Amino acid sequence: MEKFPTREEAVEKGSSSFEKKNRAWESAKKKLRILATVGMMSVPWAGWAGLETLKALDCMEPDEYIELVEKDRELNEEEERDLAEKLNYLVDEYDTRVLKILERSSEKAKESKEGEAPEIEGFEIFGISNKDLGDLWNEENYPKGTLKGNIEKIKFVVASEKISSYGYYHGEAEAAGKAESSTNELTLMGSSETLEESEKKIKGNLDWHFSHELGHLNDWDAAQNLSLEERAEFLYEVTQALNKPDSFRDALGYLDSFKGSGAGFKYKKTSEYWGILCEYYFTFPEILAEHAKEYTLVEKWIKRMDKDFDPVKARDRRKETLKEL
Repeated sequence: MEKFPTREEAVEKGSSSFEKKNRAWESAKKKLRILATVGMMSVPWAGWAGLETLKALDCMEPDEYIELVEKDRELNEEEERDLAEKLNYLVDEYDTRVLKILERSSEKAKESKEGEAPEIEGFEIFGISNKDLGDLWNEENYPKGTLKGNIEKIKFVVASEKISSYGYYHGEAEAAGKAESSTNELTLMGSSETLEESEKKIKGNLDWHFSHELGHLNDWDAAQNLSLEERAEFLYEVTQALNKPDSFRDALGYLDSFKGSGAGFKYKKTSEYWGILCEYYFTFPEILAEHAKEYTLVEKWIKRMDKDFDPVKARDRRKETLKEL
């Protein structure tokens, strides 16, 4: 069973050939259909980013989605055409049920209340104070609006099975994380071997994995402060970014290790792609900055409520805090 690499080891391993590892996304973009009627596809639902409860969701057509958007604000002809193009693109890429996911997420967000700082538990197993971790994972070190209201609990659990059996296996590190949008919980987990690793490696990887999962709880599905229109635009832009031939790839090859087919698989891969972009934005911002389009994409959506956030300064503050834990 492989051991934790440190963040520095992971970057060193991938940085020398980082640009060479960018692989073309081989499927051609489908032609957008403006205001067309889209039929329901046959979808292998297992793998929709762990959202098994969505198997029974009904379809939602683009025109229905637009009607819901216009309950919040009236669209002019150009805006309606633009939104229809994006919705049809998403239906072509995934399924009409993806629009139902976005609609469900928007309704859930309307019921959410002003959040407090997340509860943190389970990390004392490493000899790290849960209270002290609050000095690391807060909205001084991450953009405002990304934790409060989006995350209710952050916890560590020792996995009772092999990490890979959870479907969240993360690169070469024998640790994993999962973000539960239904409960707004972020869970980091590791096998018993994880507990035998050095303190330095454990601390470094906690922040690394947290940043990845934080991205998931601030995506088009889980974020609490997005409109119905914004959710569609968000998913559309991330999907397009993934589909472009020179799209960003992580140094450890995690994204390209995903194998599968069908709409559910594609949705899962898009979700993980966004998590990776956030992981690099927060922990390796200099690397992601070499890919201007992806860097700008993350900044657009993750800094909506905190335009002054500086990922390099925040990363450096967290590194100092980690030394003191």
